[in-house]
Amino acid sequence: MIQHHFKNICINCMKEKPEGENVCPHCGFASQTYVIPQYVLPPYTILNGKYLLGKVLGMGGFGITYMALDLMLEHPVAIKEYFIQNIMYRNVAESSHVTIACSDIPKEKIYKISREKFENEAKTLASLSDLPGIVRVLDFFTEFNTAYIVMEYLSGMTLKEYVKEQGGKLSVKETREKLNPIMTSLQYVHDRNIIHRDISPDNMKVLDKGIGIGTVKLFDFGGAGQEIRSEDDPKSAIVLKKDGYTPIEQIAGASNQGAWTDVYAMAATIYFCICGQPPLSANARVAEPDKFKTPTQLGVPIGKKARNINKEPDTVYEYVAGNPMDDINQIGIATETTTEMTQVITEGKYAPYYDIIEESVTKTLQQLSDMPEEQLDTIINESQNASQIAIASNWKSVREELGNFVEVASQEITEEGDVITVTSKAIYDGVSDKTEVIVTYTDDEKNSTGSLEWEIKYPISKKSRLWQRIIAVILGSIIILFMLPRLYRHR
Repeated sequence: MIQHHFKNICINCMKEKPEGENVCPHCGFASQTYVIPQYVLPPYTILNGKYLLGKVLGMGGFGITYMALDLMLEHPVAIKEYFIQNIMYRNVAESSHVTIACSDIPKEKIYKISREKFENEAKTLASLSDLPGIVRVLDFFTEFNTAYIVMEYLSGMTLKEYVKEQGGKLSVKETREKLNPIMTSLQYVHDRNIIHRDISPDNMKVLDKGIGIGTVKLFDFGGAGQEIRSEDDPKSAIVLKKDGYTPIEQIAGASNQGAWTDVYAMAATIYFCICGQPPLSANARVAEPDKFKTPTQLGVPIGKKARNINKEPDTVYEYVAGNPMDDINQIGIATETTTEMTQVITEGKYAPYYDIIEESVTKTLQQLSDMPEEQLDTIINESQNASQIAIASNWKSVREELGNFVEVASQEITEEGDVITVTSKAIYDGVSDKTEVIVTYTDDEKNSTGSLEWEIKYPISKKSRLWQRIIAVILGSIIILFMLPRLYRHR
């Protein structure tokens, strides 16, 4: 329903302007220049009896976002309308209601799967309204045969616009400060099985008003978790795609999407901030992996820890994703960009640096245990890498005695200058569980060397302990007999 008596409200800032004025004195917006996009609700439409619509803020594959005014509280809000392009239609001249027109996906399936997800996740997001770096969800309702999410209105420019204004790129330090709150909150959101699926600099706002001025918030959760596919045609998935930010599994419409899908997009966002350009699209990286340029190759200093992590990119991705991968190049293509994220956000929840190093050691112990004898001999005899030769030789000398690697019982990690040391208590099936196997991994970045050494500490037998006690008693008696005459002499 259009309310004409609100015509003095500016559809851009939702503030009242003088009657008859086309240009808003508050924001400078000229209402006569606004062209209403196809299918969208016109300005001054009232939703749910209390929200006055303004202009369109954005349109995406899964929705339309409007500027709006909460008439009861008299403050601006943003409203996301669930609207799937090429499936949902509206003839504004006739009605505000949405109609469904799709030949390959039944109407019932759209409402049952898509709207149900949209509604459930809107309610979940509303319960997470206090998370830093995440837009607050204020309300949810259904009307005009579709659904709506009401969110706080974020005043400011997008992160993409902000980076451009700052000269085209940000420092690693500023990137960390601005995006770390979002990273921390995303971990919490992911724990509740919500995936954003559209993270990019376009969907982050640098606030220019209020208490959080200068901070960044992630918005546009309207496509979170949304994926529509026909059971008769599993390949018919409708997904969000954004060149440079969308991972390969999402582009392919694969079902193996999860928190790692957002992690890839966040990594690409960080890459954009510090490099001044988005990374190659995931498809391009699959086709021509050598064309991808890391921040270091682009002249961006990323620090020691990122270079260390680069040695085990698949380990980094598996840790970040929380999902073992059979073929990282088919599923993630997240090696370098995810590496940059783990370094930039060194205190974040996704990939603590020490955890990555410790996991790398564990993985190496397992790989050595599974390695055939001939392969070990090939490394020892033909490798040009002194560290590889030393590690293979050390393992070969203890392999027969230890047997197969089982697991790491505990690990400690220390860092002194450029040298990192991981001390692990490992369990092998060829020795007693009372036998301690201490594995020491040392990584000297300055000299580009690494070592892995095994120390076997056998338990002392009961018989040995008895003899030790007898010897101790005899030695103690001799000392006493020797000291007694001296004590009497002093008297």
